[in-house]
Amino acid sequence: TGDFRRSEECFQRAMSIMERLPESTLEIGVTLVNLATLYDSWQQGEERVRDCLLRAWDCFEDPGVRRNAYYAFNCRKCAGTFGYYGFFFMEEELRMRAEEIYQRNRKEQDRRGHEDE
Repeated sequence: TGDFRRSEECFQRAMSIMERLPESTLEIGVTLVNLATLYDSWQQGEERVRDCLLRAWDCFEDPGVRRNAYYAFNCRKCAGTFGYYGFFFMEEELRMRAEEIYQRNRKEQDRRGHEDE
C-alpha cells in the first residue's frame, strides 16, 4: 500500500515479540531480511539495508539455531536477497548450507527406506 512507516512499525513490533519467544532467532533473521527490502523500497539508504542484512546474517550464524529443513528453507528463501544487495559470499554460503541439509535429509530418507526392505 506504500505505507512504509506503518510497515516498519509492524516489523519492529513483530521482532519485539519474537525476541521474547524461545528459538525465534531464525524468524528474527528472516524479518530483518524483509525489513531490509522495505528500507530499500522506501529509499531509506544503503546503510539501513546493510545494517539489517548484517544483523540477519548474525541470526543465520547463531550456533543456537537448529540446522534442520526449516533452516534450509529459510536459507534458500533469503539467499537471493543477500546477493541482490551485493553480499555474494553470504548468498552462496546460505545456498550451500541449504543444499547440504537437503542432501543429508535425502540420504537419511534413503537409508530409512532400505531398512524397511
